[in-house]
Amino acid sequence: MGRSVKTRNRRITSERVGSVDWQDAMESFALYAALVEDEGAREVLMDMSGAEIQISHSEAPELARMFARETPASLLIAMVRPRHGNDARFIEVFTAELERAGRTVGLFETVEEADAFLIANRHDTASGAEGDGEKGWLAGLKRLIAGGKA
Repeated sequence: MGRSVKTRNRRITSERVGSVDWQDAMESFALYAALVEDEGAREVLMDMSGAEIQISHSEAPELARMFARETPASLLIAMVRPRHGNDARFIEVFTAELERAGRTVGLFETVEEADAFLIANRHDTASGAEGDGEKGWLAGLKRLIAGGKA
Protein backbone atom coordinates (compact mmCIF):
# COMPACT_ATOMS: atom_id res chain seq x y z
CA MET A 1 0.00 0.00 0.00
CA GLY A 2 1.25 3.43 -0.85
CA ARG A 3 -0.26 6.84 -0.43
CA SER A 4 1.03 10.24 -1.38
CA VAL A 5 -0.80 13.36 -0.25
CA LYS A 6 0.01 16.93 -1.25
CA THR A 7 -1.77 20.21 -0.68
CA ARG A 8 -1.39 23.18 -2.96
CA ASN A 9 -3.66 26.13 -3.67
CA ARG A 10 -6.33 24.77 -1.32
CA ARG A 11 -6.40 21.40 -3.09
CA ILE A 12 -5.61 18.05 -1.52
CA THR A 13 -4.19 15.63 -4.09
CA SER A 14 -4.04 12.04 -2.93
CA GLU A 15 -2.74 9.09 -4.93
CA ARG A 16 -3.30 5.53 -3.75
CA VAL A 17 -1.34 2.54 -5.03
CA GLY A 18 -1.83 -1.02 -3.84
CA SER A 19 -4.27 -2.38 -1.30
CA VAL A 20 -6.65 -0.12 0.60
CA ASP A 21 -8.54 -1.48 3.60
CA TRP A 22 -11.02 0.02 6.05
CA GLN A 23 -8.24 1.34 8.31
CA ASP A 24 -6.48 3.02 5.37
CA ALA A 25 -9.73 4.70 4.37
CA MET A 26 -10.39 5.99 7.89
CA GLU A 27 -6.84 7.36 8.18
CA SER A 28 -7.27 9.15 4.85
CA PHE A 29 -10.56 10.72 5.96
CA ALA A 30 -8.97 11.99 9.17
CA LEU A 31 -6.02 13.39 7.20
CA TYR A 32 -8.31 15.17 4.72
CA ALA A 33 -10.36 16.67 7.58
CA ALA A 34 -7.16 17.94 9.25
CA LEU A 35 -5.90 19.47 5.99
CA VAL A 36 -9.23 21.20 5.45
CA GLU A 37 -9.08 22.68 8.93
CA ASP A 38 -5.34 23.43 9.13
CA GLU A 39 -4.61 24.51 5.56
CA GLY A 40 -8.00 25.70 4.33
CA ALA A 41 -8.30 23.04 1.61
CA ARG A 42 -11.51 23.35 -0.41
CA GLU A 43 -11.19 20.44 -2.80
CA VAL A 44 -9.80 16.93 -2.91
CA LEU A 45 -8.64 14.95 -5.93
CA MET A 46 -8.34 11.26 -5.09
CA ASP A 47 -6.42 9.30 -7.71
CA MET A 48 -7.52 5.74 -7.03
CA SER A 49 -6.44 4.36 -10.42
CA GLY A 50 -3.72 2.19 -8.88
CA ALA A 51 -5.71 1.17 -5.80
CA GLU A 52 -6.75 -2.37 -4.97
CA ILE A 53 -9.70 -1.87 -2.65
CA GLN A 54 -10.01 -4.57 0.00
CA ILE A 55 -13.43 -3.38 1.19
CA SER A 56 -16.71 -4.85 -0.01
CA HIS A 57 -18.80 -2.50 -2.15
CA SER A 58 -21.68 -3.25 0.25
CA GLU A 59 -19.74 -1.29 2.89
CA ALA A 60 -19.25 1.73 0.61
CA PRO A 61 -22.42 3.59 1.71
CA GLU A 62 -21.42 3.46 5.38
CA LEU A 63 -17.89 4.57 4.58
CA ALA A 64 -19.21 7.44 2.42
CA ARG A 65 -21.46 8.61 5.26
CA MET A 66 -18.45 8.58 7.58
CA PHE A 67 -16.46 10.62 5.05
CA ALA A 68 -19.33 13.10 4.80
CA ARG A 69 -19.40 13.50 8.59
CA GLU A 70 -15.61 14.04 8.77
CA THR A 71 -15.38 16.72 6.06
CA PRO A 72 -17.25 19.98 5.40
CA ALA A 73 -20.18 19.95 2.97
CA SER A 74 -18.44 22.61 0.84
CA LEU A 75 -15.49 20.32 0.02
CA LEU A 76 -15.37 19.56 -3.73
CA ILE A 77 -14.51 15.91 -4.42
CA ALA A 78 -13.13 14.36 -7.61
CA MET A 79 -12.12 10.73 -7.81
CA VAL A 80 -10.26 8.81 -10.47
CA ARG A 81 -11.75 5.36 -10.99
CA PRO A 82 -9.61 2.31 -10.13
CA ARG A 83 -8.51 0.25 -13.13
CA HIS A 84 -9.95 -3.02 -11.78
CA GLY A 85 -13.71 -3.60 -12.16
CA ASN A 86 -14.40 -4.79 -8.61
CA ASP A 87 -12.50 -1.85 -7.16
CA ALA A 88 -14.33 0.54 -9.48
CA ARG A 89 -17.68 -0.80 -8.22
CA PHE A 90 -16.78 0.20 -4.66
CA ILE A 91 -15.91 3.75 -5.78
CA GLU A 92 -19.11 4.02 -7.84
CA VAL A 93 -21.23 3.12 -4.80
CA PHE A 94 -19.14 5.43 -2.59
CA THR A 95 -19.59 8.45 -4.89
CA ALA A 96 -23.31 7.75 -5.37
CA GLU A 97 -23.78 7.84 -1.60
CA LEU A 98 -21.85 11.11 -1.35
CA GLU A 99 -24.13 12.57 -4.04
CA ARG A 100 -27.17 11.47 -2.03
CA ALA A 101 -25.65 13.31 0.93
CA GLY A 102 -25.65 16.48 -1.18
CA ARG A 103 -21.93 16.58 -1.92
CA THR A 104 -20.38 17.92 -5.12
CA VAL A 105 -18.54 14.83 -6.32
CA GLY A 106 -17.41 13.43 -9.65
CA LEU A 107 -15.96 10.11 -10.77
CA PHE A 108 -13.57 10.12 -13.72
CA GLU A 109 -11.29 7.96 -15.84
CA THR A 110 -8.28 10.31 -15.73
CA VAL A 111 -6.64 12.83 -13.43
CA GLU A 112 -7.06 15.47 -16.15
CA GLU A 113 -10.85 14.98 -16.20
CA ALA A 114 -10.98 15.15 -12.40
CA ASP A 115 -8.90 18.34 -12.44
CA ALA A 116 -11.21 19.98 -14.99
CA PHE A 117 -14.24 19.06 -12.85
CA LEU A 118 -12.74 20.70 -9.77
CA ILE A 119 -11.79 23.83 -11.67
CA ALA A 120 -15.24 24.11 -13.25
CA ASN A 121 -16.97 23.75 -9.88
CA ARG A 122 -14.82 26.15 -7.87
CA HIS A 123 -17.05 29.15 -8.54
CA ASP A 124 -20.03 27.43 -6.93
CA THR A 125 -18.33 27.07 -3.55
CA ALA A 126 -15.99 30.07 -3.56
CA SER A 127 -16.60 32.39 -0.65
CA GLY A 128 -15.45 35.46 -2.50
CA ALA A 129 -11.95 35.34 -1.00
CA GLU A 130 -10.32 35.14 -4.43
CA GLY A 131 -9.49 38.31 -6.29
CA ASP A 132 -11.15 39.36 -9.51
CA GLY A 133 -8.04 38.36 -11.47
CA GLU A 134 -8.38 34.72 -10.47
CA LYS A 135 -12.11 34.72 -11.20
CA GLY A 136 -11.39 36.06 -14.66
CA TRP A 137 -8.72 33.40 -15.17
CA LEU A 138 -11.15 30.68 -14.11
CA ALA A 139 -13.81 31.98 -16.45
CA GLY A 140 -11.34 31.91 -19.32
CA LEU A 141 -10.25 28.38 -18.44
CA LYS A 142 -13.87 27.21 -18.34
CA ARG A 143 -14.45 28.68 -21.80
CA LEU A 144 -11.32 26.91 -23.04
CA ILE A 145 -12.46 23.58 -21.58
CA ALA A 146 -15.99 24.00 -22.97
CA GLY A 147 -14.59 24.79 -26.40
CA GLY A 148 -12.36 21.74 -26.28
CA LYS A 149 -15.30 19.44 -25.50
CA ALA A 150 -17.65 20.84 -28.14
